[in-house]
Amino acid sequence: MNIYGIGRAIVDYYVEGSIDDGFMESAFSRLPDRLLPSKMGLPLHVEGEAFSFVLESMAGLSQCRLLRETGGTCVNILKTIATLPQKDKEPAPCHGNKSPGCRFSGTIGTRPQAPFHGNLSDQDFFQQQLSDYGIALHLRQHSGATGRCLVLPGCTKASTMNLPRQSWLALASPAVATEILPEQIEWNWLAECQWLVVEGMELDKDWFDQLLHQFQGKLVLACGTPFGAAKTAVRIKELAGTGKLVLVLANDVEARLLEQHGVAIGETSRKEPIRFIITHGCGGSSAYCDGERLFVSAHPTVHCLDATGAGDVFGGAFLSRLPDGESWPAQEDIIAAMEYASHAAAKIIQVPLCQAHLLTQGIQKAPDLPF
Repeated sequence: MNIYGIGRAIVDYYVEGSIDDGFMESAFSRLPDRLLPSKMGLPLHVEGEAFSFVLESMAGLSQCRLLRETGGTCVNILKTIATLPQKDKEPAPCHGNKSPGCRFSGTIGTRPQAPFHGNLSDQDFFQQQLSDYGIALHLRQHSGATGRCLVLPGCTKASTMNLPRQSWLALASPAVATEILPEQIEWNWLAECQWLVVEGMELDKDWFDQLLHQFQGKLVLACGTPFGAAKTAVRIKELAGTGKLVLVLANDVEARLLEQHGVAIGETSRKEPIRFIITHGCGGSSAYCDGERLFVSAHPTVHCLDATGAGDVFGGAFLSRLPDGESWPAQEDIIAAMEYASHAAAKIIQVPLCQAHLLTQGIQKAPDLPF
């Protein structure tokens, strides 16, 4: 599978170890805004300096360490495809080998960022890790900071901050991550790829009209965020009647936003060669094909540590199992791909962040960590 992705270049952080509720409140009280119960589930968007302050505070705790992983919807999908075997193909290369079928365009910042002395900057880390996955890169360097997110584990004790038990995205420092320019596009890559994955946040750019018109393969629109879902809805309506094969990836919230912005999912899948894959977390997943809804239950798992990137892994695993062809596969092939994707998503939630290279390993139940 030759696949080209265009999206955000993000670096995710996760706190591993024991963290005290009082320390959490002390660290976050220094930010311009506060993490209040009314804001749970909505990440605080902060400047790079505030983000670095929180990371450095946590890095100073002897009982904690910070894990770092490349992120962003498109990147997570590509990492999954680069790791997992494709349908009826040889297994994908091991982590550290080359897989020239995956390509990515995005923007990274040039400002050094790392909470530890001697570590790679986020910019260098992003490039090195994706190279380890075998993903070819065309990155535009921009003065400023690479986008970053902080995922926090839940706490076991009652807290004045009401921290939930489940891991959650606490801070985001987007910086230059969403600035994609037409000169970043590798048009020769576009001509060679059967699939093009674009994050919803990028879809409002006028010059994408030329890109989508020129691309002759299958298009994947990954909503990625609620804002991306709104932009995806506009593009779906513009693609109606063009005959282009489009796959839309969304979660429950994003699917509702598609409907609110005028995309009738079931009817659109009946009238157009547009397919929708919607994940429901532990409630399974649905596909809308030819006006019909196909449903697959979530794969059972004994432990959920962190759901970061689980929907992206589902999308990448689903794509990796679709058979080749110039039309959409039969419903039984779509169901089989969804079942495979459900299994992959159940594995990734057992480890912190979206460490897609672990998908080919036997991930066991993670030990109960003293969060």
